[in-house]
Amino acid sequence: MPSVAENGVVAPLPTKSLVLGTSQEKLGIKVWNSLVNTLPAPANKDTKFWWGITGYYLAVMIDQAGYSIERQYEVLLFHYQWIVPRLGPAPHPDGSPAFKALIAYDGSPSEYSWKWNTSKGEPDIRYLWEAIGPKAGKAANPLNHDPSLGYMEKVTHALPNANFSLYRYFLAQLYDPDRTYNKKKSFGLKSYFLPRKLFLGGDPATMQEWDAAIRKLNPDGKHPGRDALITFLATSREGRLMKPNVMGMDNVEPDKSRLKMYFTSAHTSFKSVREIMTMDGIRDISEESLLDFHDSNCLGAPRGLP
Repeated sequence: MPSVAENGVVAPLPTKSLVLGTSQEKLGIKVWNSLVNTLPAPANKDTKFWWGITGYYLAVMIDQAGYSIERQYEVLLFHYQWIVPRLGPAPHPDGSPAFKALIAYDGSPSEYSWKWNTSKGEPDIRYLWEAIGPKAGKAANPLNHDPSLGYMEKVTHALPNANFSLYRYFLAQLYDPDRTYNKKKSFGLKSYFLPRKLFLGGDPATMQEWDAAIRKLNPDGKHPGRDALITFLATSREGRLMKPNVMGMDNVEPDKSRLKMYFTSAHTSFKSVREIMTMDGIRDISEESLLDFHDSNCLGAPRGLP
């Protein structure tokens, strides 16, 4: 998500009295205006802050992505009811997070993602978020697992098809029952697994450890996607530099879910992006798509730059 602070100053909340027909309304906040003027006031200053920041940006994005009015209301009401109250304390006055979430480098508990439209579909707006409880980081809940697990138990009342079996599987594989880190072992919902020990001084899970847990899901079957990834990581110049840090999974029946590995790399040139996106030539991605990606993500840099 956009940082909650810029140069140490907390980003201002959008005002409630937004005027329809203004340039702001053209940015896609017609539904937002309707909701902020009719929904009950947020329960406390923390939810007021997160609703004003995350709700507003989400409203703009889903409108710009072409979501129908009905769908915009559905998305924003779900966000208001199920997500906003779980985003934890608002930042301190200097903009620093009260609890540093693992989602974004500035500690924000939410981050947006825009899946670009293709010939087969319209854009999808997605976002990652971490549920943060009042005791997060303290002795009673040092790794902040409990709020996410509580959310998973409750959200099935609204989304009965949500299935968190894979999340619980990886939780059991990577943590002991007391949640200490263990190296030996319609709406679309996803879970993202970030071993918090990475940021508490412990070693992160290695690719070998992630791979061992993945292969146990289907020990006698073939793993073509996994095999291609492992080959790329072992043989590509860029692949060898990539470090795993997050596992993502669809919250559906395990045999229908996808597993996604997220990596970090010290290289940021477009040449390195090209090699990673194509997996050093294994994946066939058109030059037009790569150039579109360049124009959308390189902030106006000339195409000839590395």
